[in-house]
Amino acid sequence: MDEARARDVLAGAKVLPGPARDARLLALGENAVFASGGLVVKVGRDESLLERARRELAVAGW
Repeated sequence: MDEARARDVLAGAKVLPGPARDARLLALGENAVFASGGLVVKVGRDESLLERARRELAVAGW
């Protein structure tokens, strides 16, 4: 995944307080990680990783 594709996914998620183009890219590797406002958002490379992300969030919230 490249930065442009990651930003498209980020924009489609509609989770940021502002436009995806204004989010700061923190990392781009296996995942893209963006920061905007008080949020840090991870964009995975493949939809099949959604369940893994849900588990990570559950552990983080525990």
